[in-house]
Amino acid sequence: MSFAVHFVPADRVGQPVPPAATAEHEQLTADERATWQGLEPKLVALLGSQVHELAETPYAAQLVHEPLGLLVTWMHGDYQLSIPFWTGNANAATFELLGRIVRLIEDETGLVGIDSIEHRRFSDDPTAVSEDFAGIAQGYAGASDQQSLLGWLLHKLRR
Repeated sequence: MSFAVHFVPADRVGQPVPPAATAEHEQLTADERATWQGLEPKLVALLGSQVHELAETPYAAQLVHEPLGLLVTWMHGDYQLSIPFWTGNANAATFELLGRIVRLIEDETGLVGIDSIEHRRFSDDPTAVSEDFAGIAQGYAGASDQQSLLGWLLHKLRR
């Protein structure tokens, strides 16, 4: 499971984010491709040497920052930043980086970043989003631990 920030036009803030299923079957428009080509070098500069292009097809473009598992995905009508709910990602430095990426994309495109937890503008309260993320990440870590044999044994021994 991943946390995502979806980028939508300002007049769509507060409306449900449409499912990406239709977007992955439509090619990027010339405007979407041009926007990505302007945005990509700035994202690479922001993310540093640990980022690389994962895919660029007529349908989508993606950058991945491997240490965090962070993905910036550009598909027709579905622009998003996502990051797995790993407990290692639940720290201030990660959310500071997410905030810089969101601001860059918003400034460059005029789109607004909506978080997938509270369905509100990410930039309105990144601290609350960070706290929500940390709680969800901890829950996933606990569930994962209990699903392994070692985790199950440790859980039994701690009782």
